[in-house]
Amino acid sequence: MADNMPILWQNCILQYQTEIARKAWIWFAATRGEGMQFEADSFAREVELLVLALRPMFAAGMREHRGSDEQCEDLLGFTLVRHANFRLGGNVRPTYIGGVA
Repeated sequence: MADNMPILWQNCILQYQTEIARKAWIWFAATRGEGMQFEADSFAREVELLVLALRPMFAAGMREHRGSDEQCEDLLGFTLVRHANFRLGGNVRPTYIGGVA
């Protein structure tokens, strides 16, 4: 993570288990502006839970239907874009999704 972030942001970001949740928090806070850290926290937790819950399900489905890992990641990325669109009420393209890790 960037060392030039405010210490409050760093403390918020370091609580997440996954890198994508950290990126989602930064993206949401930057998109929605200053003062939205609590909303960003809620959003990042949802993203983290979605990734932790859906990745194993998608992977199992891909194994059953002979899909590839790339297809699994594409499906997860699509789901995360839909989640962001639902939460923000518009047609947004989150930047934290590239190479869902």
